[in-house]
Amino acid sequence: MKTKQYYRIFLNLLLVSIGSTMASAQAPQQADPYKKAATSAVAPVVSEEASSPAEGNIDIEYNITATIEWLDLSNADAMSLMRGGLAPNSAELIQKIRELETQGKATLVEAQSVTTKSGQRATSEGVKEFIYPTEFKPFESKSLSEANVNLSNTQVKDGKITLQQEASGAAQPTAFEMRPVGGRFEVDPVIGSDGKTLHVNMAPEYVIFTGWQELGKVRLGGETLAMVEQPHFASTRITTAITIVSGQTIVAGMTNVQKEDGTIDPTKKRLLLVHGLIFPIHTP
Repeated sequence: MKTKQYYRIFLNLLLVSIGSTMASAQAPQQADPYKKAATSAVAPVVSEEASSPAEGNIDIEYNITATIEWLDLSNADAMSLMRGGLAPNSAELIQKIRELETQGKATLVEAQSVTTKSGQRATSEGVKEFIYPTEFKPFESKSLSEANVNLSNTQVKDGKITLQQEASGAAQPTAFEMRPVGGRFEVDPVIGSDGKTLHVNMAPEYVIFTGWQELGKVRLGGETLAMVEQPHFASTRITTAITIVSGQTIVAGMTNVQKEDGTIDPTKKRLLLVHGLIFPIHTP
């Protein structure tokens, strides 16, 4: 009797054990907060937006555009701007200059622009080649004799006769030079290590022809003429080195203004504005 009772108890315990095992197998597993997630062996899908030039899929090169402007304005307006206490690269200063342009109080004389690479010198020219003689063949004069004297070429003073010897021809040039007349812009820009600043060495120049100057006198054909004539030029030139931020405009200098005859105009001043821009060029 006791043996049957023990057998039933053992059988019930066995059934309970089997039931709990099956229940635990069907229950969902609880996540362990301290257990690291398993790494998937499959690489994630990358969208096209992620493969941008900034991630180094293509090389990036940079070019530089440098632009200059020569502006004429009254002496009073120029000195008011320069004495206003604003930095040459101040946006407020540049805005005031643009307002003077809009009001017709500042005149654009010349503007030039050139695009180049960092460290590569570049030149922009808009000139006329003015060629003129610099050396001449010596004059040859007519010989005078007592037997053949042209009385029209004599002067009588105090009872004495003075003979005027004439040249046999005009001066003949033997050497020439050329002067470019107009605007010329030479620049040597270098991008700074931060990729935003721009170091600029430049020598912009604006030249005008103001006329001829007579040098020496000579008698030819009964008239007194200039022995030679040489051209006169007036130039505006500023040579400097500056540092600006890409996209910025700066007043790089101020100088006098020459009239058409080459003399200084005391009522005007000429400003030099420089704009620099660094921009990327993507090459596959």
